[in-house]
Amino acid sequence: MKRVYAYLMQERRIDSEIISFFVHNRSLYESASTHNAVFVGYDSTGKAKAAHQKGTLNAY
Repeated sequence: MKRVYAYLMQERRIDSEIISFFVHNRSLYESASTHNAVFVGYDSTGKAKAAHQKGTLNAY
């Protein structure tokens, strides 16, 4: 989760407490293969229904 935290805190200026909230609620994690941030959406029954990946490496 180092890359996800670093990206969201440094590039997106999101407070670490907010990031931790979503991590602990299983709505945010780091992809093992690509190190992308993965945001998970759940339905009303708590079943994962959607996921969105955001790259954590800048392509400058």
